[in-house]
Amino acid sequence: VAGNPTVTYSDIGGGYTGAGNIDSDPLFVAAANGDFNLDLLSPCIDTGDPSAVYDVDSTVADMGAFPRLRQFLTGTSDGDINVSADTTVIISSDFTVSEDDSMQLDAGAQLYFDSGVTLTVEGVLTANGTAEGVISFLPVNPDSSYGGVVIGDGDHRDNDIYSYIQISGVEEASIPLTVNGSATLNHVTIAGNGNSISLTTTGTVDLNYSILEGSTDGTVNNTGSFISSTDQFTDYANDDYTLLAAAAGIDTDTSSMDLDPDYSYADAGAYYHDQTDYPVTSITIHRPAYGDTILVSPDTSSVTGSISIIQLFNAYDRYKTNGVVSWNNGNAYGSFTTDSTDTTDLDGMISNIYVTNTISSTHNSFSVTVDDVTSTSGQFLVEPGIPDSVWVTEQTALNMTQLDSLTFTVNIYDQFANLVRLGESVTWSVNTVSGSGDGYSLSSDSVSTDASGAVSVTLYTDPTDNSLSV
Repeated sequence: VAGNPTVTYSDIGGGYTGAGNIDSDPLFVAAANGDFNLDLLSPCIDTGDPSAVYDVDSTVADMGAFPRLRQFLTGTSDGDINVSADTTVIISSDFTVSEDDSMQLDAGAQLYFDSGVTLTVEGVLTANGTAEGVISFLPVNPDSSYGGVVIGDGDHRDNDIYSYIQISGVEEASIPLTVNGSATLNHVTIAGNGNSISLTTTGTVDLNYSILEGSTDGTVNNTGSFISSTDQFTDYANDDYTLLAAAAGIDTDTSSMDLDPDYSYADAGAYYHDQTDYPVTSITIHRPAYGDTILVSPDTSSVTGSISIIQLFNAYDRYKTNGVVSWNNGNAYGSFTTDSTDTTDLDGMISNIYVTNTISSTHNSFSVTVDDVTSTSGQFLVEPGIPDSVWVTEQTALNMTQLDSLTFTVNIYDQFANLVRLGESVTWSVNTVSGSGDGYSLSSDSVSTDASGAVSVTLYTDPTDNSLSV
């Protein structure tokens, strides 16, 4: 800017003369990532021109182009409250949601507390975050603390469900979360607080796949949760409650299809650990497993192949989901119908069809490669299909008269439950149940199967020169 412009109520690096100007770190949320919104502790908040139009939250204008809009709660509610992910709510003194009102916290909502302040919800509370939109209860200033969260007034609350919640920064004299009545808590992180008790209840709380730094008080049913646990966090001392790569809570919630964004089983606590980029370090082939031999019919192997099943594991010996598998990696004895896949399931498993060569009595194995890891299977042993079982299509009682005939059709199956091929030899005979059997004859004693694996024979009756009575 040429000349000597007049600049007022601005934050200028290196300083600049003008009314209300400051030279301070503006505390942007994430300047390195292009996010120039103001952090709650920014010196630019409420320090703009006091004579200018107020920001839309009815506070003195902030310095800069992006005002930090806030909603302040104090006293007792006079209507329903909705807090979205893009709303900054500050509870500046003890606040109660009355029994006739409700508070709805959308996924990603953040409630900030001034020092010593307590939130009490006597009315309906809806708080269902997600793995990508955690609902947070935090102090305005990381160096301060507040009085915690109290849900319910008396024991009238009956098994409400709250999910993906973080409660941090509660003072030593207060319990972070109090539930008066019964509730279900899913994927909750309570950490960075002063009290040795993290949760207390007057009723029954079902605590599912959560991580609490402290103990619990009251009747708490624990499913997959970690109590008095602080060693799974990335940096507990500096309030980073994301999970370490080796945390025991990763992939523990296999109870539902509420998956983590990296398409894996949900992790314990409010924050998931992204395993997307972890390489595959081992492959287990389940069918045929190394050292096993599975008999395969030539008919099957040459047409539809045999089902092969593999399982992938990442660097931390957890299931690798959506792993990219190269199946036809120099397999000399056959090939897979699909050359490459990237859809291993939640258990790291996927199947493919392996079409072997059709030479009888040959052993066929295969290799698969993922990342830099290769694994070799057991054997498919191609065996010839030989007649193994017979099914006569006529299964009801039949009557014959003199000089009569009946035709019977039979299907012949091999040991793989396939119809045998053309030309297998079948021998027919009459088995006498009672009497001599004289007077019965067959159209042929020996026939060959047709192309569909079937044969037919005709049975005749002729009483001439014998004692047959029909």
